[in-house]
Amino acid sequence: MTVEEIKAYFQGIDLPSSIQIDSGVVIEDLPLFLQSHIHYLEVNAGKKPAEVYLERIQKLIKSLESSTRE
Repeated sequence: MTVEEIKAYFQGIDLPSSIQIDSGVVIEDLPLFLQSHIHYLEVNAGKKPAEVYLERIQKLIKSLESSTRE
């Protein structure tokens, strides 16, 4: 998933106030989380440490999609 695809995914969707993306991992401020993670991915594209940021965003997307199916 590219940064452009991530931005497009989150364009215009309503975000919950908080969400659990993993066991014991709760995001309390989703706009700040997305802003910081997307910025990090843009600045560090292709670098190994950026993989963790991408994985967190992918977990967020999976959690959001799971919560909308319920």
